[in-house]
Amino acid sequence: MNNKKKILFVDDDPKVLQAIRRNVRMMRDEWESEFAQSGKKALEMMEQNPPDLIVSDMRMPGMDGAQLFNEVKNLFPDTIRIILSGQTDEKSLMQAAGSTHQILSKPCEFEALKEVINRACTLRDSLDNPALKRVVSQLQSIPSFPQIYNDVMAELKSPGVTIENVGKIISRDIGMSTKILQLANSAYFGFSSKIGSADHAVQILGLDTIQAMVISYHIFSKIDPSKLKHVSIDQVWDHSMKVSGLAMKIAKAEKMDCKTQYFTFTAGLVHDIGMLIIAQNLPDQFKQALSLAKTDKIKLCDAEAQILNTSHEKVAAYLLGLWGLPDPIVEAVAFHHSLENYPGSGLSPLTFLHVADVFENERNKNLGFPDYCSGLHEDYLKKVGAWERIPQWKEICQNLDQE
Repeated sequence: MNNKKKILFVDDDPKVLQAIRRNVRMMRDEWESEFAQSGKKALEMMEQNPPDLIVSDMRMPGMDGAQLFNEVKNLFPDTIRIILSGQTDEKSLMQAAGSTHQILSKPCEFEALKEVINRACTLRDSLDNPALKRVVSQLQSIPSFPQIYNDVMAELKSPGVTIENVGKIISRDIGMSTKILQLANSAYFGFSSKIGSADHAVQILGLDTIQAMVISYHIFSKIDPSKLKHVSIDQVWDHSMKVSGLAMKIAKAEKMDCKTQYFTFTAGLVHDIGMLIIAQNLPDQFKQALSLAKTDKIKLCDAEAQILNTSHEKVAAYLLGLWGLPDPIVEAVAFHHSLENYPGSGLSPLTFLHVADVFENERNKNLGFPDYCSGLHEDYLKKVGAWERIPQWKEICQNLDQE
């Protein structure tokens, strides 16, 4: 059985393709690599043998990378799409963002490219449901909460608009925060470290880029309540905000560095986006999972696994990883219902997310999901040295209601 990953490289410069050919020889046991000198040729090759992942140059004559990926997204939605871009204008970058999973800057060291390719393919393989793979691969954005979308638009049109105000508004929203972070963490912008919070990302990217994303190219989409028949966006939103705030307070109490605090807040904000994706795109299966969880008195994620061969935290982690968000955020989301499988040790965003999620569910049982969270994972918390800190953390949680 051939388990090699099919990778297609596209660039109009034959010298670039020749250099890539030399480098991929070391991957011949893991990759089945193909090469095309134009977008048109790439599409012809894909009709015969669709790849797992395509890497394309941005600026090419005839059909550029953005146009190619729009076609690939529609015709071959399961294929992961990565742009390699040198100097290009903002408009082209924004056009590519809607159909691209990650944007890497040229020149790109092959080791860095190899890491991105392998990570994306590993995440893709972790999602066992073909229908959900297709759904996630086609997503351009996570639906944004309507009122917050309107608040951003109003602020951007205000004569006194400031980056600080826009950042504060965007950091309140799941969809906007995620898409902003996807763009900020693309290697195209060349930041030396990963950006872990939306307000920081807004400051880094600047108002011009944010305006282009929000107004001109409609990266953010308003949610359609009619497609969420079995889950309340208001309740998921409220829960996510409370968990993210509590998790960050615990991280601060432990005097974690600023980056860990940012990662923790963002992980809390997006930890249940997989539930929204499943509920909106596969409503019948989500309803079956809810029913099974209630009937058998099991966790919703376990019911999802039986019905869908996956669960909402895996879907969320796959999407976030595909978009290039920092590993600590992806890991926290991926393992927050399966801490026994987490290979790491020591305090991390996962620790604070898990505890905040449990505490918040104990405080507020209005979500309506059966056995939504199963309680503190004692073995994990002892392994990372956090079990004795639980009473102090619980006090932080109790004090929130008084603030």
